[in-house]
Amino acid sequence: MDIVSGRGAVVFDNTEFRVVNSRTQQEAYVFAPATLSNIYYGFLAVNSRFNAFGDGVAQLGRSLDVDANTNGQVVIRDSAINEGFNTAKPWADAVISNRPFAGNTGSVDDNDEIQRNLNDTNYNRMWEYNNRGVGSKVVAEAKK
Repeated sequence: MDIVSGRGAVVFDNTEFRVVNSRTQQEAYVFAPATLSNIYYGFLAVNSRFNAFGDGVAQLGRSLDVDANTNGQVVIRDSAINEGFNTAKPWADAVISNRPFAGNTGSVDDNDEIQRNLNDTNYNRMWEYNNRGVGSKVVAEAKK
């Protein structure tokens, strides 16, 4: 089950995403973007709440690969993610193509700054930044 899917460029601000799968305990996904690989913007969730009811089987998203030109793009930032999400594998393999999820977490440059190319089509374009809560391993980077 995908809650939000499609090719749109959408900002979700102060939105609650709720995954209720307590009866089936099957995987559920919040986002399934089908962003074209040459488009830089897909889904952005900011200042939002991600609540899943179940035993950590919900995932934040997966790419909806409807054709060879698709590489979903989603960013979740400054949001709260509860314990119902799978922290070991928050992003799933693509639906339809079954392309494995491969993230580009970035590399450190000479100034100890993390460099990320959010539009590198060799990787899935699914990111978390500055989130909080048991369901998120991503926290704010230390200020220098």
